[in-house]
Amino acid sequence: MISKKDIGSVKEIEKEATRFGADIPTIELESQYRCSGSGNYISWLENILSNRKEPMKLEGDFDFKVISSPHQLKEEIVDHRGGRLLAGYEWDWNKTMVNGKLPDDVVIEEHKFALPWNDPNRIDWAIHPVCSNQIGCIHTVQGLEMDYVGVIIGNDLGYDEESNQIIVRRGAFKDKGAKPAKPKKGQADPIVELVRNTYKTLMTRGMKGCYVYCCDNGLEGYIQSHL
Repeated sequence: MISKKDIGSVKEIEKEATRFGADIPTIELESQYRCSGSGNYISWLENILSNRKEPMKLEGDFDFKVISSPHQLKEEIVDHRGGRLLAGYEWDWNKTMVNGKLPDDVVIEEHKFALPWNDPNRIDWAIHPVCSNQIGCIHTVQGLEMDYVGVIIGNDLGYDEESNQIIVRRGAFKDKGAKPAKPKKGQADPIVELVRNTYKTLMTRGMKGCYVYCCDNGLEGYIQSHL
């Protein structure tokens, strides 16, 4: 689930299958070709995003790095490896052209970094050279795979030093069409799973590697400590 409009839960699938009298075999996917076939990387990523306390070392051939500058991230991924930059939905998306150009919506002021979201009118965004300076959002890249991706992790995902856990900041999430309503008192906030799933999806689009830049400095250090 990466939107309030998605159903995607095992419970709902089982409910519908039972309604139609269908058998429900359960299969555990122990390995896959995604991310250089590195089940270790995917398990490691889930371990971090879900705040599990299981000790796990990142191993295997998948190329993962934490980069301290969005400019360096672009240089490493786009300029040197022909990949694409992706980002979480911390920035509004203005789809109207300004003087014939896409507006620079993804802005990181402290680094004087600004690039537009991907052109919504181009279905070849992931492969066309003219789109290399555009940033893909979750709704564009879900289901796509590239050799290398660079993921900008916005402030919607951060790190809380006191609890030593990854946290989700509702106020920093700007996808109005996907954002669920605030929960009632005492209920879990569904946006937490939604944001975590978004970043898991973004960070598993690379077949050979994924480099990340974190807007939250604490999160950068937290991920580095788990490498």
